Amino acid sequence: MLEYFQYRNEDADVGKYNGGQKMLFWAAALGTLGLLLSGIVMWLPQPIFGQRLREASYILHDAAFSLFFAMIIGHIYLGTAAEPGTFRSMILGTVTKSWARLHHPRWYREVMNQHPKTGS
Repeated sequence: MLEYFQYRNEDADVGKYNGGQKMLFWAAALGTLGLLLSGIVMWLPQPIFGQRLREASYILHDAAFSLFFAMIIGHIYLGTAAEPGTFRSMILGTVTKSWARLHHPRWYREVMNQHPKTGS
């Protein structure tokens, strides 16, 4: 991600998962934990946690859901319209060599080293 903000003209040497995919994973994991903990506080009776914590849990729960919703919309957009070729990978389970070389160059090199070129 730091490379993005340095405004370099070269693409990062990305493996199978890029920085955005890794960030989305951790945001989803931490968001799920936030939803779970705030949901437990909201679900259990009031005397256990107190009124202030329950009220804060409603705010946290709503905020976490809103962020999840935005992440899902962004994920759908980035996985289909923003990057040509990604929708094909969801349907067929494969990507073309040129797509892999362009979007995930390190992963492409790793896979190609494992499977040397055949006659094609």
